[in-house]
Amino acid sequence: MLDSNLSGIPLSGSYNWGLVFLSYMIAAFTSYTAMNLAMRTREAQGAQKKIWITGCAVSMGSGIWSTHFVAMLAFHLPVPVFYDIGLTLLSLAIAVLSSGLAFHLASDPPVSLKQTVLGGLAMGTGIAAMHYSGIKAMELDAKISFLPGLFSLSVVIAIAASTAALRIVNRLASGKDFFHNHHLKVGGALILGGAISGLHYIVMAAVQFTSTTAPSQAIIFTADTHILAINIAILTMLILGISIISSISQRSALINERQNFFNMLDNLPVCFHLQAPDYSVPFANKMFRQRFGEPKKKPCYDLMHQRSNPCEVCSTFRVFETGENVYSVWDSPDDHTYLTVCTSFKDTDGTDLVMEMAIDITEEKKSEKIIEESRQRFKAIQDNTLDGILTINTSGIITIANPAIETIFGYSPAELIGKNVTTLIPESYRDRHLFKMRSYLTTGKSNIIGKLVEVEGNRKDGSVIPIELSISEYTIGGEKHFIGIIRDITNRKKAEQELILAKEEAEYASSVKSEFLSRMSHELRTPLNAIMGFSQLLQMDRGPWSEEETKNSIRHIHQAGQHLLHLINNILDLPNNQSEKKEETFPETFAVRDAINNAMNRSQPLAEKHKITLIPPPDEATDLFLYADPARFQQVLLNLISNGIKHNTPGGTVRVTLEALSESRIQISIFDTGPGIERRLMDNIFEPFTTGNSTQTTTNGMGIGLTVSRMNVELMNGTLSVQSEPGNGSCFSLDLPRGKSIKAPH
Repeated sequence: MLDSNLSGIPLSGSYNWGLVFLSYMIAAFTSYTAMNLAMRTREAQGAQKKIWITGCAVSMGSGIWSTHFVAMLAFHLPVPVFYDIGLTLLSLAIAVLSSGLAFHLASDPPVSLKQTVLGGLAMGTGIAAMHYSGIKAMELDAKISFLPGLFSLSVVIAIAASTAALRIVNRLASGKDFFHNHHLKVGGALILGGAISGLHYIVMAAVQFTSTTAPSQAIIFTADTHILAINIAILTMLILGISIISSISQRSALINERQNFFNMLDNLPVCFHLQAPDYSVPFANKMFRQRFGEPKKKPCYDLMHQRSNPCEVCSTFRVFETGENVYSVWDSPDDHTYLTVCTSFKDTDGTDLVMEMAIDITEEKKSEKIIEESRQRFKAIQDNTLDGILTINTSGIITIANPAIETIFGYSPAELIGKNVTTLIPESYRDRHLFKMRSYLTTGKSNIIGKLVEVEGNRKDGSVIPIELSISEYTIGGEKHFIGIIRDITNRKKAEQELILAKEEAEYASSVKSEFLSRMSHELRTPLNAIMGFSQLLQMDRGPWSEEETKNSIRHIHQAGQHLLHLINNILDLPNNQSEKKEETFPETFAVRDAINNAMNRSQPLAEKHKITLIPPPDEATDLFLYADPARFQQVLLNLISNGIKHNTPGGTVRVTLEALSESRIQISIFDTGPGIERRLMDNIFEPFTTGNSTQTTTNGMGIGLTVSRMNVELMNGTLSVQSEPGNGSCFSLDLPRGKSIKAPH
């Protein structure tokens, strides 16, 4: 207790320099620990990061508090001093919490100035609060007061010192060689320790002690000053030591892990390297060094691209600019092709780095080029071949179709790909195709694979065409495929049919020619025999000839000569009528009924000879007129009526009808009651040397009359047609131009 004469007198204290030095050592050791722990907070992630921040808060907070409390114990006043344990523990809690907040704000690399200032503000305010709450925990017979100016200055200094300390710790912790340079760590710890312990004495300068006459008796805790200080120092050193050991152990494990990782990278069979923002190469594995040389001080664009500066297409440049992953293929100066993968990441100190992996794909590119060239050659062949090419899978789905397919089937390749091949098969054959496909896939036996077959194909318009098909099989990836080469043989089939028809026509013409020669020989010999026979009779010396006998012989010779002349004229007219050059006609308007009557009158003797009745058109048809060549019309009509008479049955009829089809056309029909025309002869009835009967026993024609008649009708812009049924007679119809009526002269 103080004497009463000391009441109200300011008290001045002194320091135990041994304890002062001890507090400084605690501060330095705390700083050393903080630098180690700061790196741990940078490297850790997630829950582990929170644990390390908590460790930093406890270590740093308890270290600063210990520095303060030991320094307080080093301060001696001329009065007994005791400490309130509640306020003392509160000051410890303030130190721990403010340190934890500071490390939380400034733990994510890269630590910006803003983060450092916020952390310094939290720590400085907390340290100031810790100091003044610790001073308030003092129990002594004296009044404690604070000088306002120094008080404010101490708070500002506390914040500034904490900010500077965090900045120094972060800078030291982010150094590349920090964990290997112990001198740097020790030097930094000594400087920061001086700043932390020095702050205490600035705070103490702002405190004034004034003696009182009634000191407080509520003393909760008392202990020998030196023993207490040493115990606190030992406990603090123990906590900080545990923290350092944990940090160093963790760091050693991490270093070993990283070393193993880099050893693995060094032996990768690809080129791997790291790039800094200045394009330097802090790490390159063995293969990179073998391909591009030692990094040393060369930037990556010089090593890999032999350029003097980075270019905008450089993968690293693009990663740094956009922050996105970049994949690229580039050709190196050594004629190698690389596939590169670049990605950005942050180092433990917050530095932006780019990790690039380059895989040599030179051989793959060569193989790819060969494959592409083969594919292009195959595509060129496929696209330019005139034959259609299809590939299908085992489900019958078309996977490839070349352009020639469209010419053959009318479907474009795009329309067919993905459809079933039955689209191109006529509906009547589809079930058979599906059955054969299933059978082949089951048994492996087929009668068309590997062979050239002729089948039918279904076009887009629904028409069916003949095609020639060759199918072969190939396997890709264990899956069967079929390739079909298709050729449209429509023209070939048509040509074959034409050849067959031409052959048949040639054979028919040959037979007709033979028949014609045989018939012509017979027909020409008949009148010649008559001429020669009667002329020989006239030459014979058999006595005088009567005038009647001589006239009869001459008449027979004349008739035979006329008949022979008629036969020869018909033969000579045939090639003229068959030539492409049309003969000149002389059309005029005339009454068709009169022309028919004239022809029927001229045919009457022949009709009487064969006992055939001629039936003319009815009288009401007298006002119809034709516009045609009268001579040719008369010739055609005589021939058709003559044929009707000769190819008739005894007692039969030949009827002629006349009908106006329209204002411009007239139809004349000649009906007979003969045996009709055999169906096999109908198609060729107008061909030369063809008759309506299979034999010529009842008639004596050469089969050129109808040919000449049709040609004459066509020369008059008309048509000649026939209708006949065996056993029901025949009808020949002429369709000719109608003429205007002729007015009678006045």
